Formats: sequence, C-alpha cells, structure tokens
Amino acid sequence: MEPVVNSVSAEQASRLAELKDCVVEAAKTVCRVTCLADLQVKDDDQKGADGAVLAVFSLTGDLAWTVYLGLPRATVPSIAEAFAGYPVAFDSPDMGDAISELANVFAAETKASLARRDVHVATSLPGVLRTEGLEILVQHNASAVKMYYASPFGPLWTAVAAGRGEGFVA
Repeated sequence: MEPVVNSVSAEQASRLAELKDCVVEAAKTVCRVTCLADLQVKDDDQKGADGAVLAVFSLTGDLAWTVYLGLPRATVPSIAEAFAGYPVAFDSPDMGDAISELANVFAAETKASLARRDVHVATSLPGVLRTEGLEILVQHNASAVKMYYASPFGPLWTAVAAGRGEGFVA
C-alpha cells in the first residue's frame, strides 16, 4: 500500500514506505508468538462503525512515528482472550490492561524489527482507547500508511503516521 502523502518530503515518504514492513513483521510475530495465530495481510479497507479498541504508541530517535493497532469490536474479545489466557469482555476494565500489554509487546517487537535494519528508536508506553468510529488525521507535513490483516480472531489493522513536523507550536 502506498502512503497517504500530504505535503511531506519525498525522503520521509520513501523512508515510511521502506520501513512500514517492520510494523507488519512485528504484528505478525506478536500475533503468532503470543496469540498462537497467523495474520494475513489484506489489501481491503476494513470499515466498521460498531466500535473498536485502539492502542497507540510513539517511536522516537532515528525516526518519529506514531503507531496504531486497531481492533474492531468483534475481534477484541477473541484476541484479548488468546493473549491473556482468560475471557475478557469488550466493556470490562481488564480489556484496557490486556490490549495495553499486547500493544507494549507490539511496540517492543517493532523496535527490535527496526533495530535489525539499523534504525534505533525508543518507545513510549501505549495508550488504549475504546472508540465508536475513527479516522486518523495527520498534520499537513506528515504521511500515514494503514495496513489491514485477517486473523482467526477477525480483522485488525495497523497504521503509522510519520514526520517531524513543526505543527502549530514550536
């Protein structure tokens, strides 16, 4: 998939296109090792307005990325149970803990995947949100790419927003 480019430098767009596979590799590894399931990359946009859980973390250092893990409402309980080892209801307080831990492992694996390509970053702690409809907005001088997957638990997606923009505040 091509990055969505909004007035971003060609170098930033090229770097994102080159390194987004590290996110895909990390997602596949984490799902295989922690949930004992394989992810299949899909080309289609998975639309759904019935809610989702979104985990977000930042990578800083040789690059500046915000990485997202999106889990549609129907996918969340199954993947959380596979990861945690016990049933986790979509609306329960344990859902945030389970997906936060899953995202923390995903962040560490993304960092390791980038390090194998000699790209060094630090990771933030993940934030987890429960949503009812979602659109990722990026600054005018950033780019983003979204990758879709099929899994035994249901569909899911990852996304990366990249750029070192000035934003509105210096």
